[in-house]
Amino acid sequence: MKFFKGIGNVSLTQKICLAGLFAATATILQKVIAINYLANLPFFRISFGAPAIIVFSSIFLGPLWGAAVGAFSDLIGYFAFDMSGYGFFPLITLIYLVLGLTGYFIFKLIDKIGNEKRIFLIEIIVLLCLFLGISLYIIFGYDCSLAIKICIPIGLFLLLALFTGFQIWSSSRQGKLYTPIKLSFTYFLLDFFVLVIFGTLMKAISFNAMGIYFEILITQSLVMIFNVVFNSILLATFFRLTKKYME
Repeated sequence: MKFFKGIGNVSLTQKICLAGLFAATATILQKVIAINYLANLPFFRISFGAPAIIVFSSIFLGPLWGAAVGAFSDLIGYFAFDMSGYGFFPLITLIYLVLGLTGYFIFKLIDKIGNEKRIFLIEIIVLLCLFLGISLYIIFGYDCSLAIKICIPIGLFLLLALFTGFQIWSSSRQGKLYTPIKLSFTYFLLDFFVLVIFGTLMKAISFNAMGIYFEILITQSLVMIFNVVFNSILLATFFRLTKKYME
């Protein structure tokens, strides 16, 4: 079971306490301090840090703990705070369970990759492609006001500029073991495959919305750009604050 115990050098009692704290914090960030269900944007949700906490719990405590944090944060969030009026869908909870379960393994895989310049280049290229695709869709293919057509592309561009600057700055100041570029690429892969690809499918099935699958995918891709920037910065910050507890 050593393979599943995470990189945090903490006791079982501490893991239980931390898992509860992480689940509670992720719940608040995901359901209370969040932007949810905007008009004309299906399944739009920006939570300020919940995915980062779930991924960090998987890496620090272990994948089984991460799965529990992800699942319970969604369950508690729905039954205690959900204001959408929708019924409970287990497939939505499954998204966050999978996010918590796979975070540790993706991190370990990326940690073994030594060429940080290559993975940073891949990440930037994909994010730029998403930025261009979403911007073109918003400008030419989406029925919205002129202000939205201008503000969304500009906002996305500023986020990417912030992300690039943070990566370059923080990589020169953090140790070589867990660098911001590796952490960012870990979150990037998790967001792309779990929240965007897998998550979009689960939401479309749950809400019987396969007819608007493309619109949901566009919305999730839009959120992904924000998530990658914001949660990558949070992950790097969490690692800096807890590095003395890591093996």
